[in-house]
This record gives sequence, structure tokens and C-alpha cells, in this order.
Amino acid sequence: MIKRYLEEHGESKTNDIAEHINLSPARTRALLKEIKEVQAMGGDSNRTYKLENNR
Repeated sequence: MIKRYLEEHGESKTNDIAEHINLSPARTRALLKEIKEVQAMGGDSNRTYKLENNR
């Protein structure tokens, strides 16, 4: 679900992803860390995520 969301929406914040997949932001962050194709950008409150092959 997360990878599909990022494919469709591109670079996204944790809260946006969490809302879409109906999970808490904390659980969403944990899942994002487990997905090797996901790249984190920025720091703390400004962090966004994207798939490595998406711009």
C-alpha cells in the first residue's frame, strides 16, 4: 500500500501516507524504514519519503 501511494503521489509526508492507509504516523514511519526502495529526505518535522526511482 505504501509503495503504491508513493508511486501515485510522489514525495509525501508521513502524516499524508498514514492517513491514506489508516495507520498511525508512528506505525507508518516504522513500515517506511523497512521498505528498501523508499528514500527519506529532510529532517524530523520536514521529512518526506519517496521511491528511489521516482522524482
